Amino acid sequence: MNSFRITMLVLVALGLMLAVASCDSVAITGDGKYKADMSNALQNLKNQIEQDGTVTEQKVQKLETLLTNYEADYGKKASHIHSKTAIASIKEAQADPANEFKNLTAAKAAIYMALDALKTEIKD
Repeated sequence: MNSFRITMLVLVALGLMLAVASCDSVAITGDGKYKADMSNALQNLKNQIEQDGTVTEQKVQKLETLLTNYEADYGKKASHIHSKTAIASIKEAQADPANEFKNLTAAKAAIYMALDALKTEIKD
């Protein structure tokens, strides 16, 4: 009888370990997904501006795609509006190299405002 209980406890413990290990793959939806996706894309843009002084088209496209996908549900949120402002400033920087620093600084400010808005408008 004792070996049966030990076997059951081992199986339950193994099951719990597998469940905990697979938590990273659990999909989040709704507000949490919006917050996670936008925070990630904005943080990547901010880091690239700070480290390289420029932005790759791939990162801009990623944020633009997210903005398009979330427009219907979150288009009036401050984070969404500030993100659009950041994209506009980045595009101005790409189009006008003489004012690139000024426009990227404006983009970075808009990114900071968007990240800050995400903290308050969507609760964890």
